Formats: sequence, C-alpha cells, structure tokens
Amino acid sequence: LSSSVGDNAYLVKIKEEPTIELHFSKKEAVQRLTDLIEEVEPDYFLTTVKLSNDTRLHDLWGMNNEGQTGGTEDKDIDAPEAWEITTGSKDILVGVIDTGIDRDHEDLKANMWTNPNEIAGNGKDDDNNGYIDDVHGWDFYNNDNNPDDDDSHGTHCAGTIGGVGNNGKGVAGVCWNVSMVGIKFLGNDGGYLSDAIKSVTYATKIGVNLTSNSWGGGGYSSTLKRAIDEANQKGIGFVAAAGNHNGNNDSRPSYPASYKSENVISVGASDHRGLKAYFSCYGKTSVDLFAPGVKILSSVPNNKYASYQGTSMAAPHVSGAYALLLSANPTWSVAQVKSALINSTDAESLLQDKCVAGGNLNVHKALSVEPPKERLISVNPEKIDFGRISKGESKSLAFTISNTGTDSLKITSATVGSQNFVLTLETQKTIKKGEELKGNVLFTGNQNGKITSSLTILSDAKNQPRFSIPLNAEVFSAPNLVVTPESMHFGLTDKQIKTENLFLANTGNGDLKYEIYLSDNADSPKTNTSIWGMGYNSFGQIGNGRNDSRQTTPVKIFDKGIKNIVAGSNHTMVFKNEGYEQSVEWLTLDNNRGTLNPDNKFTIKVQANDQKLDQNEGTAYIHVLSNDPQNPSKVIKVTAEKLRYDGGLVYRPSTLNFDNTFVGQANKRRVTLSNADTMPISIKQFAFDNAVFTHDLKLPITLKSGEKIEKEFIFTPTKSGKVEATATILSDENGLKVRNYSVSGTGLVAP
Repeated sequence: LSSSVGDNAYLVKIKEEPTIELHFSKKEAVQRLTDLIEEVEPDYFLTTVKLSNDTRLHDLWGMNNEGQTGGTEDKDIDAPEAWEITTGSKDILVGVIDTGIDRDHEDLKANMWTNPNEIAGNGKDDDNNGYIDDVHGWDFYNNDNNPDDDDSHGTHCAGTIGGVGNNGKGVAGVCWNVSMVGIKFLGNDGGYLSDAIKSVTYATKIGVNLTSNSWGGGGYSSTLKRAIDEANQKGIGFVAAAGNHNGNNDSRPSYPASYKSENVISVGASDHRGLKAYFSCYGKTSVDLFAPGVKILSSVPNNKYASYQGTSMAAPHVSGAYALLLSANPTWSVAQVKSALINSTDAESLLQDKCVAGGNLNVHKALSVEPPKERLISVNPEKIDFGRISKGESKSLAFTISNTGTDSLKITSATVGSQNFVLTLETQKTIKKGEELKGNVLFTGNQNGKITSSLTILSDAKNQPRFSIPLNAEVFSAPNLVVTPESMHFGLTDKQIKTENLFLANTGNGDLKYEIYLSDNADSPKTNTSIWGMGYNSFGQIGNGRNDSRQTTPVKIFDKGIKNIVAGSNHTMVFKNEGYEQSVEWLTLDNNRGTLNPDNKFTIKVQANDQKLDQNEGTAYIHVLSNDPQNPSKVIKVTAEKLRYDGGLVYRPSTLNFDNTFVGQANKRRVTLSNADTMPISIKQFAFDNAVFTHDLKLPITLKSGEKIEKEFIFTPTKSGKVEATATILSDENGLKVRNYSVSGTGLVAP
C-alpha cells in the first residue's frame, strides 16, 4: 500500500514496469481479497483533452466530431481521448496495399518506412527477399521498386492511418507515430488479383504488423485467401474495406473483406451522424464494425489535401486504431487486437443488424479494454513433409508449439500414429503466454512407398485442444554416384598418348544409370545425336522426304527428330551415330553409358592425345549424368599441357589483378602453377616486394613434370588507392632461374 487518499481508501503502487495488462492482473489480485477489500478502481491520469496543432484538424470530424459538418456531436472515434494514452510507435509497421504513397508528402514523410536490410542503388537483393533495392517497398503494378502514388487513393488512406500529428501542418492520422510502407498493385484503372496476392505475400516477407486494404472486387480466390492465412500465421492483421455497393455481404460476399480468415477485419462506412453511409456494404456476421467514411479529409500527392468518401476511407481509421493498440500492447496477438476493436465500439441501434459489433469504432475505449485472457495454441509448420527419402535414409524436422494467448497453456500429451516416425517432445509441460516449446520428428525410410501419419497434440487450449499435424514422406530406392578424382591433369610429351583412370561408384541402394559426354565448357548441355550421310549420286533422301544435295564425302546433319532413314538410288547411304557429338578431339573415353548395381564400381579409361592438342594447353570437361536424385550431374575438369625440355613454370593467370577491396579486408584469388618441363622443378623462393600481397605456398616445393597445383594469393590493402607489386620467384629450372610475377589491386575506404 502507498499513501491514503481518504477514509479507508489507499493507493496501491505497482513496482514493476507498468503496462495495461499488468494493471489489470494486479487489480484482479487485490479484488480477490474479499474479506478486506470492498472495491478496486484505477487511479486515472486526468488532463485536458489532447488536441494536435495540425492546421486542418478541425475538419477531421471522424477524429473529433463537434458538429462542425452538420453532424451529431461526439459521433467520432474519440481520437483526442486516445491520444492522451498513446500517439503510437515507429516500431509498428503498416503495409498500405493500394495505389502507392507519395512518401515525400509533408504530412507523411516522417512516418515512411525505409528497409534497414537493403542498400539503396547497389542492384542487389541484400535482404534476400526476392526484390532488388526494395528500399521503400515495391510496385507490383509497374514491377519496380518505386511504389509512388500516381492516383491519390493510397496517399489519402495513408494520411488517415498515420499522418504525422502535432507538426503544425495539414491533418493528423489516427496513429501519429508509426512506420508505413507503400505496396502498390493498383493504378488509376485498377489492378490484377495476381499482383494483389504478390502484395500480401511481400508484406508478410518484410514483416509488417498489419496491412490496410481499401480495395476489392472479383470472386473468391483460394490463392489470395491462402496468402492472407499465411499472414495470420505470422501474426499479421488484415484490415479490409467492406465495399461500396450497399450490398449485404452475408448473402453476397465482397472480397477480400468477406474471407473467413481469423485476421480479417471487415470495415463498413458511417457518416457524421454515426449511421450507415448510404453506399456502404453491411452484414450482421460478415462486417465487423463501422468507422467514419463520408467526407473524410486527408493527404493527397504534392503536399495537398482532399475529401473522399467510401469504405476505402473507413478502413484506414481502423488500421490506424489497430496500430495505436499494438503500440500500447506490443505483445498482443491478432485475435486480441481484433477482439478489443470489436468489443469497444459505440453502440448504434441502426447498426445492430448491420455488423458484428453493432456500432462504430471507438479507439479510446479499445485502448482501455482489459486484454482478453485465453489459451491459444499454434503449431508451425502446420504440415510436416519429409519429401522424397531414399531407402535407409533418416531425416529430422523441427516444429514449434506457441502460446499466442494471454493465459498459460498446458500440453498434456503428444503422439504419432506410425512407428516410422519418432517424436521428441516434452509433454506435461506448461507454456506461458508468448513462449514456445520446440520438438522434433525423426523419420527413417525402411520401406518403399508413400508413408503418411499424423502428430496429435492434446492441450487445454481454447481454440484447438486437439491439434493434428499431417506427416508425409515418400521412400524410394536411390543410387548414390561417387566420381573420383574430381579433376584430372595430363602432362604430355611430344606425340604421347596418355591414359588415366576415372572411377564411378554406386554407394546407394538402387541401380545407377549413367551417361557420359565431353565438352569444352563446364555448363555445356549434351548435344543432339548427329546423322552423317554419304552418297555417289547428286541427291540423297532422308526420312522426312526432303532431298538434299550430297557430296562424295560425308556430310553431318543434326538430328531433328528423324526416325526413318531411306537410301536413295545409286547406293546413297545414311547412318545414325549413337551417343553424343564429340566436341573435344584430344580427349577420348572408352565408355559413355551403363548401369551400376548397388555397391559396385566401374573404371573408365580417359585418354589424352598430344598430337590432337592444337595449342600448348587444353581444357575439357567430362559430364556424368545419372539418376542419382541428390547429384544428377557431376562435372570433372580435365586439363592438358604439352611438356617440352624448356617448358618451365607456367602461371595462370599470367598476371593477377584484384578487384576493389576495402582497406583492412582480405581478398583471395586462386592461381595455378604448373610444370610444363620434362624435368622436375623446385621453387625455392616466392616473395612479393609489397607486404599487402601474400600467398599460401609452403616453400620449398617441387613440381613433377606435368604436375599442376592451385594456391591462394591474398591482397590486404592498408590504404586507399591502386597498388602494384612484383613477386620474385627463384627456381632450379634450367639450372637456376629468377622469374617475376606482376600483381595489382585497388584499396577502398569502406563507407
């Protein structure tokens, strides 16, 4: 107890950091002392009613109705009274899905969001959300990163939600302090459903707290509903305009406001007398509440202001109220905010049958609502799919049980319905509000086929006391391809034909089918099988009936689906060459396809021919394609080099230039050293004349004839500017030889 405030009346002081939720819990605790306590009531903080100094505030009847527009006094949302409690927080992010926002508007600029995880103008997707340079949101209408408003609708909505308050300019939003992001999918002619879906998904990706959606039309879309439900799973509210065609949404739904998703708050429009606007849609079960939507003054582009009307104007009042509630109660769930908004309205008899709440938004009452106590369970993911698993393989997947309510939740039991799945989860466990419990399911593929089961969690949750999660897996016998070595090098003397072994092994439990081809490019796909033709007459006919002039020497024709090959007169001959077109002349393989049983291996002879190597060096790639599901393609790099008596050391690249590197950071590049001599060469010294360049060579080192190694060269600048240096290399090639190797790099000072 603290000080006395009268006869038998005392103050109770709360020692902890005060919150609305803590206030009510302490109040309940004191009230339970019925033998000592007669009554407990709040010690309200009283002041004059707070108004902003915004020049057009008097015109905002929806915020504070004094009859200035001819309406009924106090038929408003009681915004000034709410502002006595809180004016919002920049920690709350509202996604305004609309025609974009004029983010430079004098009444919006201070409340516009900037993506903290994106570097502007660098042409990269820094935050890995799939959108490059989305610093201020995204424009799905024009598919760019500039969601500016070329209409005015979105800017008007944004002003009602979060117009900067008390800045001596224009209007004030319901939530003076907030962060807003423009997500544009509408132009002045509308927009596509697909872009609306992308917008909702994008908002979820960037982690908004709620989206404001003053748009609608079209029919039911399961894809859009799924996107809204996924937002709900992330704790994101979805405030939507009920529609402007004066329809009953109970019988004729208006989407997206009519989706039966837990996070959707459907808003109708009321006028300055607190009555349903003549144009507003309604619905006793499908519209949640009404809010001001007639002659609403707000911001429009180019630092201007205008009055609009529609449920499009009503929804932003509720979005702003949602943000205001969340700023005062940051741990509240979507269900709690929605409940507070609906259960705190100003009742209107003529709205009793028009919406769930039976009244108009009152944000001050909503801020004073005692948070509903409830035990709510959610599990993520809601489906555990192990995908395709090879026989004998084990895979573990995690799941999380969350208590999204306000009261403690007890997990009484958890079971899986199949011995193929093994559950790890602590049961008889109490999860406090806002906390999580993690578990794992282990699956082992013991038999082929599709395996299904379910994880059942029993608790005292109010929403789903019996929570069932589907478990799925598909088991198949799979091969596993192992290829060694991963690279090959041939050092070839004059006219030498050299053979090395390439080993293929199947360590899996299914048959491995493989095909092999050569190319001169690591990314090269296999080429078409080719057809060769030769004849002694002027014409040779092929299977598609076309006559082509032929020479007396073979002519190659690429296969384009020709199946039947017919010989012409005078002994014209056409034959088909099975396999892949050989594009590397100096390298051959003795096998190009086959099958390997489990636990078997096979040796392929790889042969390099010096006489067919046009240059002093060559590079080719062996492509191994297989039915290994994990590694269907493997590429083995093969290099060759002509060896000669005075070949010496060869460096690739011949000179090295490092990219721009920040001062103090290390930039690493790989350099290949090879011995093109017919004799071994020992490198005794390799030193740079500038310490900002180093290498990882362990000296002395000896390279056999034809041997090749790769080493790292490192550039660590100590100041900005271009640096050039030379490495001095001492080796015993041709007795004793000193070589020079040039390097350069540019240092930059990090911003």
